[in-house]
Amino acid sequence: MNVSVFTGYLMSDPIYVVSDKGTEYVRVNVNSPRYVPTLKKSVVNMIACTAFGVIANFIHNKFKKDDKVEVVGYSQGHYYIDSVGKKVLMNNIVIEKIGFAERKEVIENGVERNEGYEVVPEDVSQ
Repeated sequence: MNVSVFTGYLMSDPIYVVSDKGTEYVRVNVNSPRYVPTLKKSVVNMIACTAFGVIANFIHNKFKKDDKVEVVGYSQGHYYIDSVGKKVLMNNIVIEKIGFAERKEVIENGVERNEGYEVVPEDVSQ
């Protein structure tokens, strides 16, 4: 099964594109922090994502840089030729579902209260 589920922050505003064939899509990069027990520290994964059609329009209209998002999608790879003629594999997550990972109050006012939420320490391994 090819499913990716992660939470992170948008690195920049979504890039909305309409291809020559009329396909609408959005490209976003998501920073997703995770704890690595063997390193005993947190690292940040930069995940390249693409969305098409209605989901692309939703992302373009509702999301902006630094929004915390929850993403569900699948991994897709493709090759391209770089500027020196080398074949490069590019991995990408195609977004099937996306949502805000913070409550509206946090987004609008910058106020964060953890009422009803349990904060899990970083040193707890899954």
